[in-house]
Amino acid sequence: MARMEKLGLRLSGSNLKCHPRAELAYEQSSLYPRQFDAELDRSLLQLMQAQDPLLVVKASGHGKYLFYSGWYWLPYCLAQGLEEVEVLIMPEIPDKRLEVAAWSYLLV
Repeated sequence: MARMEKLGLRLSGSNLKCHPRAELAYEQSSLYPRQFDAELDRSLLQLMQAQDPLLVVKASGHGKYLFYSGWYWLPYCLAQGLEEVEVLIMPEIPDKRLEVAAWSYLLV
């Protein structure tokens, strides 16, 4: 059985994108108001994001990943200009399960 792996992934460049099967759920999440309006302390933001890491699968191409869940802190990280986020690299997941996981993340 394949195991998941946790690592820090650089945000710069195009090595991280939303999985096509999760795009609709990700776009829908941007319609919800954010809990925090003020700028968060960078170390606190890094800690919070590490506790709720992006769930990703490997994409074709070396070092390329597609996220499908765990994106709550991503807009904050991008706004703060963080260079790296924590991700959990998941084993291959059937598209339908991946899509269900993406929509389920909105319920949290």
